[in-house]
Amino acid sequence: MVKLVGVFEKNTDHKHQENASKRSEQRLKEAQRLGGLGDWDWDPATDTVTWSENLYHIFGLEPNQPPPNYQGQLALYHPEDAQTLHQAVTRVLDDGTPYQLELRRTTPDGRERWLKVNGIAERDADGRVIRLYGSMLDITDLKLAENARWESEARFTLAYRNSQVAMALVATDGRFLDVNDAACRMYGHSRQELLDASILDITHPLDREQCVQRYLRYVEQDLDGYDCDARYLTKNGQVRWGMLVVSKVRNAGGEFLYSVTQTMDLTPLKQAHEALLKAKEQAESADRAKSEFLANMSHEIRTPLNGVQGMLQLMRELDPEPTMAECIDIAMESSQSLLRIINDVLDLSKIEAGKLSIHPEPLALESLLRTVIASFAHQTRSKDLLLHSHIAPATPTAVIGDATRLHQVLFNLVGNAVKFTDQGEVRIEVSVLEQMDHEHVRLRFSVSDTGIGIPAEMLGELFKPFTQVDSSSRRRFQGTGLGLAIVKRLAALMDGQVSIESEPGHGTQICFDIPVAVFSLETTNDTPAAPALVRPEHSSTRSLRVLVVDDDQASIKVLVMALHQWGHLVCTAMNGREAIDRLTEQSFDLVLMDVRMPDMDGLAATRHIRSQEKEQQRSPVRIIALTAHAFAGDRERCIAAGMDDYLSKPIDTEKLRMAITE
Repeated sequence: MVKLVGVFEKNTDHKHQENASKRSEQRLKEAQRLGGLGDWDWDPATDTVTWSENLYHIFGLEPNQPPPNYQGQLALYHPEDAQTLHQAVTRVLDDGTPYQLELRRTTPDGRERWLKVNGIAERDADGRVIRLYGSMLDITDLKLAENARWESEARFTLAYRNSQVAMALVATDGRFLDVNDAACRMYGHSRQELLDASILDITHPLDREQCVQRYLRYVEQDLDGYDCDARYLTKNGQVRWGMLVVSKVRNAGGEFLYSVTQTMDLTPLKQAHEALLKAKEQAESADRAKSEFLANMSHEIRTPLNGVQGMLQLMRELDPEPTMAECIDIAMESSQSLLRIINDVLDLSKIEAGKLSIHPEPLALESLLRTVIASFAHQTRSKDLLLHSHIAPATPTAVIGDATRLHQVLFNLVGNAVKFTDQGEVRIEVSVLEQMDHEHVRLRFSVSDTGIGIPAEMLGELFKPFTQVDSSSRRRFQGTGLGLAIVKRLAALMDGQVSIESEPGHGTQICFDIPVAVFSLETTNDTPAAPALVRPEHSSTRSLRVLVVDDDQASIKVLVMALHQWGHLVCTAMNGREAIDRLTEQSFDLVLMDVRMPDMDGLAATRHIRSQEKEQQRSPVRIIALTAHAFAGDRERCIAAGMDDYLSKPIDTEKLRMAITE
C-alpha cells in the first residue's frame, strides 16, 4: 500500500511539473506574440532550422510548414539584406562573433516588414561551432515612426533654412540658439551677431516693455504660444516692422525646452499703408477742394442770379406791355438756362461722389407730367411744337418714388427733345412694363420726338459726360453735354435703366424703366385725393413783420420789394450778428436768413437765436434759410442748426410766397 501511494505521489508531482511547464511555455508564446518577438535555432551540420511559433507569424508564413533551410532562410529577406546576413553568419562560424542586424522582409501579401535579428554561436569542447541560435524582433512600427520623425525633421530643417520668413530657435532666457538666413536679412545682423545676442537686444526700445510682459505671461501661464506686432532695429538703425509668432517646444515630459519664432516682415505693408493713407488724405483734400470750389462757384453764380431772376419776376407781376413782357420772358429763360447748367455740374459732381440719395414719397403721375410740360410752355409756343403726354390704361395714378429725381430725368429728356425738334411733336408716355408683385410695378417712361435724330455711331457715346453729337465750334445747338449722363446715373440710382432708339431725320425715342411701389390711399388716413406734386397755395394775407438777413444788396432789394408788394413790413440786417441785435431790439414773425455771410454766418446766428429763446423762454421765431448753397446735406445742416425751412437761390417768388404763408 505504501508503495502504491509513493508511485501515485510521484506521478502527481510529474503531472504538476508538466502542467507548469506547459503554462510557462504558453506564457512565453503569448509574450512573444504581444511583443512581436520570435526565436530560432540552426544546426549547421545538418542544416536543420527550428522556429518558435510566433516566428511564422512574423514572416507571414503558415505554422504547419517546416522552416526552410539556410538558403531558404536567406531567400526570405531583401536581396541586399540577405547578402548582409550571409556575411554575418560566415563571420560567426569562423570566429564566433555574434551579430545584430536590421533586415527587410517582404511578406507574401506584399507588405514590407523590418526585422531586428540577433545571432549567437554555441561551441563544443574543441571550440567548434555546433549551433547558432538567436531572436528576431518585428520593429516595423518603430522603423516607420523613426522614418516619419526623420522626414518631419528633414522637412522642418528644409523649411526652416529656405523659408523667406525670419525664423529662429530661442532659448528660455531669450537668447538666439539658431537663426535662418531670412532672419539675418530682416533683423539686419549677421548670423554670429544674432547668436551672440537675445531677441530683446534687437527689439525697438519703445516695444521692449510690452514684449517682456507678453513673454512673461507666456512662460508663467505655460501657454503654447502667442503672437504680436513689434518693431526691430537693424545694425544701421533702420526700423523694421514684424508680426512675431512664438511657439513652445517641449520634451516628452512636457517641459519647456525652447521657442520657435517666426517673424513676418510687415515693413513693406506698413510703408504701403502709410502711402495709402497719405494718398487717401491727398484725395480727400482734393475732393474737399473740389467740393469747396463747386460750392463757391454755385454761391457766386446763384447770388447774382437771385437778383436777376428776382427782379424779372417782380417786373412780370407789374403786368408790363407785351413787348416788355416778351423781353422779360427771354431774359428769364436765359437765366434759367444758366441755372440748369450750374445744377447739372453740381448734380454730376454729387453723383460721382456718391452723395446723391433717393427719397421715395407718394407722387401723382399726372401732376408730375403736367409740371414738366408747363416748364417748356414758352419754348414749345415759340417753335409751334405740340408737347403732350399719355398715361396708358391700367397704369396706377399714384406711386411711391423720388418725385424730385423723376422730374429731373424727365425735364432733361424733354428739354433735349424740344431743343432738337423744330417741327412736329414731343410726346411723354407712361406705361406698366412689368407687374413685379401685388404692390410693385416697373414703369416705363418714354420721351419721343420728331426731331433731327442721332447717328447710329453716336448712340453709345451720348450718355458719357460732356459728350455731344456736334461738339465743333460751329455747332447749332448749345449745351454742356451733361444732361443724358445725369439721366443715366439718376435712373441707375432708382434701380432703373435707360435705352435709346433714333433715326437721323426722323426723330428719337429715349426710355427709362424704374421699379415703384403702388400708392394706395386705403393704407393711409389721408382724404381720398391724389397726392400732389406741389404744395397748395395758402390764402393767408396777414401782414407779417419780416427780418431779411443777407450780405448781398441785390438779394436784399429783391426780397424787400417782393415782401412790400405782398403787404409785409420789412427790416434788414447784413450779417448774423446784426440779425441777433435786431431780434433783441424788437420782435418779428419771420426771419429770412442767408447762410454764407461775413462776421457771423446764418447757421451760427440761428443757433445763438435758438439758445437765447430757450434761456429767456420766448416763443421761437420762424426762420427760413435762403441760400446759394445747394449741395447734398445743406438742407440738413440748416434744419440741424434750428431753421424751420430751406429755399435755394435763385429764389422762386411763388415758392417763397408759399413758404411765408405756411
